[in-house]
Amino acid sequence: MPKVQCFSMAAVAAALMALADTASATGTATVAASAAPDQAAAAVLPFCDALCRDAVPTLTLVQQCIGYRYGTHGLRVDYPTMDARCREAAAQGDATAQTLLGESRFLGLGVAQDFTAAYAWYQRAAAQQHPHAELMLYEMTRLQLAPESVLTPVQWLQRAAEDGHPQALARLQAAL
Repeated sequence: MPKVQCFSMAAVAAALMALADTASATGTATVAASAAPDQAAAAVLPFCDALCRDAVPTLTLVQQCIGYRYGTHGLRVDYPTMDARCREAAAQGDATAQTLLGESRFLGLGVAQDFTAAYAWYQRAAAQQHPHAELMLYEMTRLQLAPESVLTPVQWLQRAAEDGHPQALARLQAAL
């Protein structure tokens, strides 16, 4: 499937305005192009959305995970879909997906807030040295939101810093 570029409503409206200007200059104005740009864009947008939805399979599961979580990669925020894609990627061992599953449980995004489940997902990702998962384990342990931890909060913070998390590095430097 060819890669599809998704555009915003404003971009579609601007393109239709340009088309209307060109069409009226050449005397070939069409009904769609001569209509108000917002109306024309609204008429065309469902087709653009359908094209963007068709483009989703070109994204990896993790890209879909991130896209549905943050509204990136041409996707809209959709927590239930994010959860499904992240579960698929996490089952394949992806640490970013595991971290996002931990985050959704920690914050209660589309699922019930569950610190025990969040901790378990963060643990899986931290076992693969995912720095953000390690930082979240630091936070959960520090705030006593986690079950018994084998590491102290400072040890989790050190691991996150060693694995390159900028916030962990800054917190350690501030403590010195």
